[in-house]
Amino acid sequence: MVRIRLFRPGDEKGCRRVILTGIKVSEKAFGKKIAAMQARANTVAKIREKARAGGFAVAVAGTAIVGTGRLQDSGEISIVYLLPRFRLRGIGSQLLGYLERVARRRGLKTVFVYSNPVAEKFYLKAGYRLAGKAGVLRCGHAAVRCRRFRKRLAV
Repeated sequence: MVRIRLFRPGDEKGCRRVILTGIKVSEKAFGKKIAAMQARANTVAKIREKARAGGFAVAVAGTAIVGTGRLQDSGEISIVYLLPRFRLRGIGSQLLGYLERVARRRGLKTVFVYSNPVAEKFYLKAGYRLAGKAGVLRCGHAAVRCRRFRKRLAV
């Protein structure tokens, strides 16, 4: 049984493990340089800092963190990752739904994601729609080809 909850102090290392695994899986879409930069941007200290800002959720199986996701104040949903053996079980959809409920409680009417090609089908299936042309998301001095998707939230 997997449950979704807000981040708690002490979750940092489990979150980092999930995020690094997700970055490794997405490396083909990002490239090694971007993957390395993303790994450096998600240290235990930086994850703790992001969690303090709020909107950081985790998927937990037993006592192990198996998924992560974050809702930023802007309405952007980011760092949605699951460990590979927990994919294709509906857990990512539960995590995304949880973040959308948090967004509604905050009064947001729309949320958005920047997706690489690896996850586009996931967001389309969840009701997100392409919002603009394909673009480039800057990550330090490097760039990632991605597309922006958005979803209007029911009130």
